[in-house]
Amino acid sequence: MGLHNIEKRSIGYCILKIWAKFWHNKVYYRKVTILGTENIPKNKPLIFTPNHQNALMDALVLLFSYNKQFVFIARADIFKNPMIARILYFLKILPIYRVRDGFDTVKKSKDIIRKTIDIITSGSAIVILPEGNHSSFRRLRPLKKGFARMAFQAEEANDYNLDIHIVPVGIDYDHYFNPRGSVVINFGKPVAVHNYYKLYKQNKAVAINKIKEELSQHMAPLIVNIKSKDNYNTYNELRAICREDFIINHRNVVSNTENRVLIDQHLTEAVSEFEKIDHNNFLHLKDITDNYLKIRDRFGFSNKIIRNNGISLTKLIPGLLLLILMFPVFLYGFLNNIVPYKIPVIVSKKIRDEQFLSSVRYVISLLSFPIFYILQSLIVYLVTSNISVTGWYLLSLPVSAAISWKWRSLFLYSLQGIKYWYNSKVKRSQIDILKSLHYEIISKTKGIIDKYHDQPS
Repeated sequence: MGLHNIEKRSIGYCILKIWAKFWHNKVYYRKVTILGTENIPKNKPLIFTPNHQNALMDALVLLFSYNKQFVFIARADIFKNPMIARILYFLKILPIYRVRDGFDTVKKSKDIIRKTIDIITSGSAIVILPEGNHSSFRRLRPLKKGFARMAFQAEEANDYNLDIHIVPVGIDYDHYFNPRGSVVINFGKPVAVHNYYKLYKQNKAVAINKIKEELSQHMAPLIVNIKSKDNYNTYNELRAICREDFIINHRNVVSNTENRVLIDQHLTEAVSEFEKIDHNNFLHLKDITDNYLKIRDRFGFSNKIIRNNGISLTKLIPGLLLLILMFPVFLYGFLNNIVPYKIPVIVSKKIRDEQFLSSVRYVISLLSFPIFYILQSLIVYLVTSNISVTGWYLLSLPVSAAISWKWRSLFLYSLQGIKYWYNSKVKRSQIDILKSLHYEIISKTKGIIDKYHDQPS
């Protein structure tokens, strides 16, 4: 597999994709919500443009959310090593050359445009991240020109007969770094390049800027777009604190409670209007939120524990009994899975850019678990010389791993419940302040949403 046939399917790639998709959608992430696939045009050459917040994971979420052959665009300098270039081509990653890469790349750039035409006319699709680099902030950043230049140059080379459509994609993670989280991917209404043919022939720079503006307008409603820079943390925390109460109190506003992006949009847009119109009261809400966060984080409580005022005895006692009953299974799963689990964690600690943490953990765990399962099973076979015992042991590894993770989650949640109950007795005044601040945040935010919310476009 190389540049000349990058759009072709290979057996090795298909096998790798099946395993990687399973690990991504069923193991690494607890839940993947896919929305808006009805917006994707049929039988059209397509360029997909997702927002970029989580390094490699952004590309993988798209790859495993829609049944289409994708070829991804990456900067050309990472292709300089021939061995790495072969791996990248196998993974269906195509280089894009820029002026900064040198004037001798002009011919290579033309070759890439011709290959782009081959890709999108063969039924595959191009993926380019229009923001350029990644960022952990929940906002849409200014788009680069690369996607527009690629689309227009491909059309120009084909006498404007391709009818390329650009599909905006919004990706939202409930947590950027932790495994077993959830992710939402939104496909938006496409941008038709043919609407800009005439303008492009007259003035290329103006056409590129105009199509950038339209794509940006199409992408913004697909993500949580917190525009405030000075008060970003306040917005980000408010959406997490108030989401559950928003769903309960505003079901008439949000029909699809599975789409947390839409819920968070309503909340952040209402707060944004509130900040513009009544800035002094917004600062008061910010102070309340900051005080709440200080006390919450000092105790180590989750928003859920505080919202529910701890855990009721009718839930806590059965939970503790279940923990005791299932402890042997947890211990078995822990001892047999700790090594492949710890390897990605240890390696990721050496990563300087935290936005790569999830990518590194995913890729290494994708390999470490099956490798160690095979090695451990071989050891069992060498000891027992019994195929049946080895088979049952191998089957027990992923099952016990899943049970151990559930046990761990219940243990941590129960521990929080016990801590909350203890502190409500020993440090009652501080817990009362925490509950009061939480209630005030919910109450004030509900009033803001009732007064200022508009349906996101």
